[in-house]
Amino acid sequence: MALIRNAKGRRKEQSPSGYTRLFGDAELGNLLNRVQGTVISAGSVLEKLIVERSKRIENFDKFITNLDNRDPGTFVATKRLRAKGSP
Repeated sequence: MALIRNAKGRRKEQSPSGYTRLFGDAELGNLLNRVQGTVISAGSVLEKLIVERSKRIENFDKFITNLDNRDPGTFVATKRLRAKGSP
């Protein structure tokens, strides 16, 4: 599970984050930076769970043209599949 307390945030040697510059407060900027990182991490975990529980589409073109002859269920096209099929 993604938790704010586990988020690293920015290191002291890094330049101030956009949040720090926006609010002019280093502590608030670091907190918001950690919140954003946690939200992204939670989304990645959710994406992984969805892919694990769904039927993966191996050939997108074949899948799309064969809509009537497939088993029912939840299917997912991964980002990697999309990247392979991109022009």
